[in-house]
Amino acid sequence: MVFALLGATRAVYTSRGRVAALLGCSEERAEEALDTLVEAHLLDPPRAGRYRLDALSQAYAREQAQHTALQEPYGQGELFGANGSPVTRAG
Repeated sequence: MVFALLGATRAVYTSRGRVAALLGCSEERAEEALDTLVEAHLLDPPRAGRYRLDALSQAYAREQAQHTALQEPYGQGELFGANGSPVTRAG
């Protein structure tokens, strides 16, 4: 879900603050979600506090955004699983 949200923004770079604002969560939770995407090699590690989507990941994230119902705002319950970990699956 977080990956699709990044695709919907069409941004090449993002930060934990921006993702926190989009998700309506703390910066720490946003960073957890972003770090999960880094570990899955869907997002480049942060440099100077900014995460980067490469061109292929951008295209895939946009595709996922089109297939995900992004018209309705997410509640934190949909972005974070029952155990509190971020839901970051790309598909």
